[in-house]
Amino acid sequence: MAAQLTIGQLARRTGIPKTVRYYEGIGLLPAAPRTESGYRLYGDDALRRLQLIRRAKLLGLSLKDTRDLVEFAVDGTCGHFHELLLALIEPKLAEVNHRMEDLKAFKTELLHLRERLGREVGADVAGDPVMACQPCICIDDEK
Repeated sequence: MAAQLTIGQLARRTGIPKTVRYYEGIGLLPAAPRTESGYRLYGDDALRRLQLIRRAKLLGLSLKDTRDLVEFAVDGTCGHFHELLLALIEPKLAEVNHRMEDLKAFKTELLHLRERLGREVGADVAGDPVMACQPCICIDDEK
């Protein structure tokens, strides 16, 4: 017999603390049977589904894409699952590469600004920094 987990146990085992009911509500997770006292009980299938949902979320996939993946995984059609996952990963990789380029440019700009500001900062008699603000390099676009 498969393990029967309460919603709290399931949430702790999958690292998805507050969204189990939500995923059940939108159909990513089938409705769980309940005990006589109303507690939901989840089996190994729900655990595997939530682990897949969590991984899809970490990949930045949409709920629609996640739903498609879960359906392929549940049907046991690994070949289609792998094809779909590959098709979803490619644009994510392109997006990450684009963000990395943007972040590199942002880092370069911050380093440049820090260097310029460091040249402009002096110290008063007490050693506290004093900024020479004529002309103010904070808004000067000169590089």
